[in-house]
Amino acid sequence: MHGVMDLGVAHLARGIEKRLGTIQATEGMPQVRVQTVAHALSGALFSMLTWWLDRGMPESPDAMDDLYHQLVWSGAIAVFQRPLSKASRAANR
Repeated sequence: MHGVMDLGVAHLARGIEKRLGTIQATEGMPQVRVQTVAHALSGALFSMLTWWLDRGMPESPDAMDDLYHQLVWSGAIAVFQRPLSKASRAANR
């Protein structure tokens, strides 16, 4: 089961990374930062899905989709609007 989940997270992360690459907020960001955020968002989706299934699907699929997208867009945009730290800038030189 863990192997399937890992494969799903990796596959979804690549799709999220492509999507993030199309938004203006990621312009000038180091690719590793975009990849890291994409992986985190992918993992969050699988975590939410596991939680939802383990609890007998207490919310509708539409409600879960809405919640996930609220988390994604509020969190991702905040991350990309925040300036890189000195350590991040130094690592990307």
